[in-house]
Amino acid sequence: MIRTNLRIIIIVFINLVSFTNHSFCQSTFNQIYQLLNSASCGNNSNSCHNNSAPSGLKFNQTEAQLYSDLFNQTPQNTTATSRKDKLVYPGHPYRSFLFRKINNGLAHNVDLVSGEGVSMPQSSPALNEKQIELIRQWIIYGAPQTGQVIDINLINDFYDNSGINSVPNPPTAPDPSEGFQLHAGPIFLAPGAETLIGHDGAFMRFDVELNDTVEITKLENVVGWGFHHSTFFIKRDATGLTNVPQGVFYASDYPTVYQSFKLFSGFQTTNTLELPSGSAFNAPNGLPFLFEAHHANTSQTNVMACDMYLNVYTQPKNTALQLMKSMGYNYSNPMFGNPPLVIPPDGQTHVFSQQLYDSLSSEERYIWAIMPHSHEHTVFHDVYARNPNGSKGEKLYEGACPDGLPHCSSPVFQPSEIPTRRFNNFFAMPMNEGIIHEAGFRNNGADTIFYGLHAYVDEMMSLAYYYISDTTGIGLTDNISELNNTKQNEVIVYPNPFSNMVSIDWSKTIPANLSVNLRIFNITGQTIYKSDNLTSGKITLSGEKFPAQGMYFFQLEYQGSIASGKLNFE
Repeated sequence: MIRTNLRIIIIVFINLVSFTNHSFCQSTFNQIYQLLNSASCGNNSNSCHNNSAPSGLKFNQTEAQLYSDLFNQTPQNTTATSRKDKLVYPGHPYRSFLFRKINNGLAHNVDLVSGEGVSMPQSSPALNEKQIELIRQWIIYGAPQTGQVIDINLINDFYDNSGINSVPNPPTAPDPSEGFQLHAGPIFLAPGAETLIGHDGAFMRFDVELNDTVEITKLENVVGWGFHHSTFFIKRDATGLTNVPQGVFYASDYPTVYQSFKLFSGFQTTNTLELPSGSAFNAPNGLPFLFEAHHANTSQTNVMACDMYLNVYTQPKNTALQLMKSMGYNYSNPMFGNPPLVIPPDGQTHVFSQQLYDSLSSEERYIWAIMPHSHEHTVFHDVYARNPNGSKGEKLYEGACPDGLPHCSSPVFQPSEIPTRRFNNFFAMPMNEGIIHEAGFRNNGADTIFYGLHAYVDEMMSLAYYYISDTTGIGLTDNISELNNTKQNEVIVYPNPFSNMVSIDWSKTIPANLSVNLRIFNITGQTIYKSDNLTSGKITLSGEKFPAQGMYFFQLEYQGSIASGKLNFE
């Protein structure tokens, strides 16, 4: 009897080890293959999704055959084909007809439309949210046939243990006649972690189906908890386009690919970038975007689903008289020959400065907006006009002041909320004079800090600006009106951190006496305070509204425009 039981235990143990090893070696697509086959066929092989189905797909064929039939293949559905969707569009779950068919309401704004048929599967119950998420994440990461590209434990933890949605209320997409929406994510981030698109130094490719008949006039960036910054790059030309990977990829693995892109735009908060009247960005004209986003999960207990939405608005090409351009600089780029960005742990302020000019250039640029960027150890971040002799001239930007406007009465630098300055009159910059970019850093920790991508353990010092080459026909208003038109999501929070009272002020961006809705969430996404139909964009709350000390998040909504940010209750 003892020997028999021992034999059974050994057999069970061997089978368990075999199953564990099989699961460990199992590729992500193999998991999806088995899932699709099972969901399609159920217990009856005669009910399998086969070539008599409208799509012509057979889910009960071999794994390799199914992958070949799915990956980058054109659907037979004419509605999906008219949008230039694919059955599985690597990197693009929301343009993948397979994902649209199995979504069942999980992803925002991915409902089937007339002509796309019914949700799948039909012969079995709908997939559960974790199964749907596995397929979505696989597509986001390029839909490879081999390899494990998804941490399924993060997916399970998110759905089983009250994961945090970084953007709980996604924005409505523009009407197709006005533009389109890019949805980057979700990317799952473990508690206490921070990342750029899931991996340090990784980028995501976005294929944008635009032709040469439109230009871009406005960008609406909607982000939420954990967001630090995002940057969009555009392909310089169509040369080598097939070498640009689809889905998430490491820039370091494709250095020549990364060098073939140029800066298009960037954001540091939920923000609207509406260009001055008479100007526009050139549309990508069928060329892909490269996108990178930096998120940090400040929760120590809950997985965060990091999302970002970009609404892109267009108009007929050549409506604008002038093209808006962008330029980016990184202090640590070797081409500038700057001293290394090194901050010793001495509690002192260390100042780094770079002069950005071209002594041989006769070009004059008219700067419309300036957007510096740095991390949590920054104590000031400024930009000056450069005099011909190399000294500092007029201060153009002060990061410690609201809207970056220099010489404010009560400067307070908040590293996570670095403002963008928009000029009420273009700043005329001769390139042979240029500008001076300067920042100070203080390290109160135990270790020396170097240049790097992580907001809390590394530092960086970068600068971008938007400019045109000719101001003819461009309309600019005074600074306050300009802010009303272009910075529809800017919010001032003071004091922050707070202990007794905190004020959230959005009043300068909305008309008076109109309804504003306020929500405040804790770190797990639970609403701890709400107030609808406010008649002012400014509200003051007492510390009694907050159940415990810690970090909270607020969200304001007014006629579809959303603003969000952090509150630190001490």
